[in-house]
Amino acid sequence: MAGTLSSASAELRKREAALRASEERLRATQENAPVAIAEIGSDGRFLSVNEARCRLTGHTKDELIGQHFAHVTTEGSLDEDLALFAKHVSGELDAYTTESEFKLKDGRRGWARVTSTAIRNDHGTFRYAVRVVEDITERRAAERRQKLMINELNHRVKNTLAVVQSIAAQSFKGELDPKMALRAFQGRLLALSEAHNLLTLENWEAAPLERIVENALRPFAGGNRFETEGPMVRVGPKAAVALALAFHELCTNASKYGALSTEEGRVRIAWFLEGELRDVLHLRWEEIGGPEVQAPTRSGFGSRLIGRKLAAEFEGAVELRFPVSGAVCEITAPLAIIESR
Repeated sequence: MAGTLSSASAELRKREAALRASEERLRATQENAPVAIAEIGSDGRFLSVNEARCRLTGHTKDELIGQHFAHVTTEGSLDEDLALFAKHVSGELDAYTTESEFKLKDGRRGWARVTSTAIRNDHGTFRYAVRVVEDITERRAAERRQKLMINELNHRVKNTLAVVQSIAAQSFKGELDPKMALRAFQGRLLALSEAHNLLTLENWEAAPLERIVENALRPFAGGNRFETEGPMVRVGPKAAVALALAFHELCTNASKYGALSTEEGRVRIAWFLEGELRDVLHLRWEEIGGPEVQAPTRSGFGSRLIGRKLAAEFEGAVELRFPVSGAVCEITAPLAIIESR
């Protein structure tokens, strides 16, 4: 009899030791888990939390134990979580997953994906819930950036299609020879494409004015008959496209009738900043050494683009003159408008 009791006692101690070891392993696993884990009582208050849960919001264990799990959840995310947890406790729901915005101890905000699982006794009565909380702040930020990028892309595509539609309508308008009209249309599309390529390299934020000028001049005599000078100025996307098209039209006109129609002719392009705060951009196109020119008798696409669209786009002044010495175009606009559009 004594031997039996001794054997049973030893077996009991062995099982208790194994149970303690198992509990220690489980606790160590929970403490070292990379995701936040918490045990929640039926009243919604923390019974235990691991270190990852403390790091999530910047609270200590002492600050969290006894707190309601919703103490850092923002108002907009709270109702759903509370309603689902109530079903947890009542036995209607064994597990659920939700995403909530939360406030960190230092005032910052983040997003969490919460998976809550109810632990019940043999009779099905709720004992506590295990909440696994994953920080998805970066994922939500990436989704927000992606949505903004898609909206921005959609806006740019619509703008580009509107520009192409306008170019097509103006290029094939009137009684121009179809081949000449097609050549003009293709040249304008190429100028638009070059502007888009440059902006793509600059992440569609802003492009250097010098590069815009260089790209626009390259198809005409390789740019070797141009003199360019000016300080570093960055031009916003819409302004960059408008300037690229305007330079293309000026170059085309100079090749047909102006300074680029003769071997001696040249074009000088200069820009500088005016005003006490150097906050006004003044850009000047001047043709020199070419044949005597006359003012056009009618307003073509190029003249309308330069005289109307640029002035409206830049909220500034645009003057296109045709003295006998060669065409002169001067643009004056607020630097802030040029940089931001």
